[in-house]
Amino acid sequence: MRHPRDKGGGLWPRQRGLKISDVSDSLRDTLEVASIEATPMNMIAPAFLAAGQQPFDETARAAFAAAYPRGACLMRHSLAHHPLLSLDALAEAASRLGPANVLRRPGDASLEAVRSLAEAPADIASLIRSIADANLWIGFKDLEQLPEYAEILGAVGASLEDLITPVTGLPRCLRAFIFISSPRVRFPFHADPEYNILAQIAGRKRFAVFPPEPPFLTPAQNETYHRTGRNGLAWDDAWASQGRIFDLGPGDALHHTFKAPHWVEVDDEPSISLSLTWCSDNSLEQNDAWSFNAWLRERGFDPRPPAPLPHGRSRLRANAWRVIRRLGLAG
Repeated sequence: MRHPRDKGGGLWPRQRGLKISDVSDSLRDTLEVASIEATPMNMIAPAFLAAGQQPFDETARAAFAAAYPRGACLMRHSLAHHPLLSLDALAEAASRLGPANVLRRPGDASLEAVRSLAEAPADIASLIRSIADANLWIGFKDLEQLPEYAEILGAVGASLEDLITPVTGLPRCLRAFIFISSPRVRFPFHADPEYNILAQIAGRKRFAVFPPEPPFLTPAQNETYHRTGRNGLAWDDAWASQGRIFDLGPGDALHHTFKAPHWVEVDDEPSISLSLTWCSDNSLEQNDAWSFNAWLRERGFDPRPPAPLPHGRSRLRANAWRVIRRLGLAG
């Protein structure tokens, strides 16, 4: 994941007419070795916050504070009836996102079957409106490119930033995703290289979370992900009782920690979920350190795993990897 830097000193564009997507494209490579300053999340969400629609109340914030960053917790949110998160609104939003940012996958297929609209064009708005019978998983990535959704994202982030920052530092690379699923669709066992909050908007789903450690996530699998980008994990039925299963309905939100392996299964109605992800300086360093380890292993070395999160640092290996990339030696 690249780490855009605002010329004004922050991660997010200040209110000056510059889109987040512009920053991502034009400044993508400017901080390979440097650290990042981040603009507070609440600077991109004034209208949403001014309307009094706080995404999380104090009970939810207390649950998050008790769990973050190592645990998983269930809390309540206030976004379930937001008009921008209805099927019709999302169908319209899909037409405004770039085709590379809209993904789909047959409901019974593996993760390797995910294709973007750029790879497999389709009338995505019609598929979204008929999701009840489509047997599909549809995902939007980088939804914050659309200003009205950036505002929602900023409000969610701003409501938790004061709890995140003292523990893992200012949140980096804040991103928003939407997942729209047909009934009974299952998303296979996998892990994502970010901290995550999943807010259930419509329908119900079961979300099973496992510790980000062997046997569920091994050093070899970490290296494979950072070498290939494939985040699917092998599943063993013997692990079924070792995870925590959360039943999510509209108004529920689940936080799970960085790289926690998980699988997801939709209930008998269509599902809409909003996912907010972020990284820390340490997690970004660890991601790059895993990439460096994979590069070393391909050359006959046997590197040790990076320092554990949330507080372990992998600065030397991370910077080495960033220099290797800048020199064009990563391939």
